[in-house]
Amino acid sequence: MGALTMASSPLVSSLPGRLRVRHPILRSARRNAALAAELEGWEGVTAATGTAATGGILLLYDSGRVAPKEVEARVLALLVPHPAPGAGPDPVRRSIQHPGQHPGGGVSSVLRTLNRPAKVLMIASMAGSLAALSISKKAHAALGVLHLAVLLIHLAHHRSRLLR
Repeated sequence: MGALTMASSPLVSSLPGRLRVRHPILRSARRNAALAAELEGWEGVTAATGTAATGGILLLYDSGRVAPKEVEARVLALLVPHPAPGAGPDPVRRSIQHPGQHPGGGVSSVLRTLNRPAKVLMIASMAGSLAALSISKKAHAALGVLHLAVLLIHLAHHRSRLLR
């Protein structure tokens, strides 16, 4: 399966046993209810709750019976044939691998990979910066710069959702 761009991926969050998807096609109450009912019929699924107002579905499943990647792939297979309004004919864009490009999707994939460590570094650098304030102005400034750098990585990852 090709790499989805962040803007077109219906996967909002995925944890073992819990998957949240959003897609413009799910803003229709009829389609949302139909998909939620279909998902509840899948083996290993314990609940599927749809909300047409947000265009989303929360899927709860037994991760011991069904692998998270399998659930993600099956849900994507249901949603990807329905392009978002104005998204063009194919919301799944296969990226052409260029030398030096991160495998699986380019800049968005790199930012997705770096986001979790960036959040940890933001917390650590903020705590260190505050602690260094009483010790050394240079250390305080250096940790502040580190905090801003990892904050920029985090903001770049969430750029499409910043000004909604």
